[in-house]
Amino acid sequence: MKLKNVISKRSYKTVYVEDGKIIKLFVKGYPKTNVFNEALNQTRMEGSEINVPKVIEVVEIDGCWAFISEEIKGKTLEQLMIENPDKLDEYLDIFIDTQILMSKQNSFLLNPLAHRMSRRIARSELRATTRYDFQIRLEEMEQFHEVVHGDYNPSNIIIDDNGKVWVIDWAHVSEGNAAADVAKTYLWFNLHDQNELSEKYLKRYVEKSVIEEKFIRNWMPLVAAWILDTALEEKKSYLRNIVKQEIMR
Repeated sequence: MKLKNVISKRSYKTVYVEDGKIIKLFVKGYPKTNVFNEALNQTRMEGSEINVPKVIEVVEIDGCWAFISEEIKGKTLEQLMIENPDKLDEYLDIFIDTQILMSKQNSFLLNPLAHRMSRRIARSELRATTRYDFQIRLEEMEQFHEVVHGDYNPSNIIIDDNGKVWVIDWAHVSEGNAAADVAKTYLWFNLHDQNELSEKYLKRYVEKSVIEEKFIRNWMPLVAAWILDTALEEKKSYLRNIVKQEIMR
């Protein structure tokens, strides 16, 4: 299979679009279990009220594993927000309404978010005493049976040519507390220098949902510790500061 049309690239994968298909080609040596797990998670979400691209197959291409799904023709919410700043509030409502609906879907076949977070925090750069303290706090947090996307941001929402809303990139989906997902989205905006939008997003989410702001903010230090080791080096100081403020409280 010859792949030519690159649409994005990261250190561990290259994403192509070919003949109406999205092909995520992972680097050689990338764990096979991770590829199949992403395909399985996305397949599980296909039967929900959320529009999810159909999984086609997992194949091996020149010694590398690839995950293939249908292409959704349209634009991401991130693109639309940039192109139409006057419609930002409208797009933000779509973004939040979709996130709330997603959290209410059946989550019982998904892996627990707390386990995923605990493993990552245990391997983080934080001091041993801080890691232990945060893992205890994580155990004390309420763990609901809600769908947590794990990477919910405007670049993972596509509005197709008919105005239909699609959610993509289900690699990190888990079962847990939706407040953690909101906290991570809030941090995503700040990590991308969209501080004003992060506050608007949080305020609007609280207005639309049953989750109080204080519960979302309680998750932020834990989420910061969770994503610290995968953040860009120049962004880590922001996350470290959130963790530090929590320690000093």
